[in-house]
Amino acid sequence: MKKNNILNLLLILVALMATSCHPGVVIALQNNSGQDLVVVGLNHNLEETKETVGKNRVITIGVFYELRVEHKNGEWNYDSKPISPEFQKKKNFNVSVIGLQIEKDGAIYVLSPGTKGPVSSLPPQPDGYPLVPRAR
Repeated sequence: MKKNNILNLLLILVALMATSCHPGVVIALQNNSGQDLVVVGLNHNLEETKETVGKNRVITIGVFYELRVEHKNGEWNYDSKPISPEFQKKKNFNVSVIGLQIEKDGAIYVLSPGTKGPVSSLPPQPDGYPLVPRAR
């Protein structure tokens, strides 16, 4: 009887985890700009998230609708461009990771799946990349 209760409890926990978690994509942003940055993402619900990333550091952010990167001389602004699944690395059952690297000129490059940055030899880029800051 006790084994059945434990088994039932485990089955309920697994069912809750499976129904409460939504698959998603996150971005691992490598700062190769040579300076500390503040990254402000705007999601599809127009909610802002703000993260600081030191030079040669990586932060994990959500997929953005728009992105603003504040640096010592001003800011860079970007619109989102889709990235095909071939550039995503499965982290676990629910999450995939896309690696991006931001350079000194503000250009944002897609990294090969699973790459640890910073990298000096950037891979061929998907359509629309590298992202370049939009003109004001």
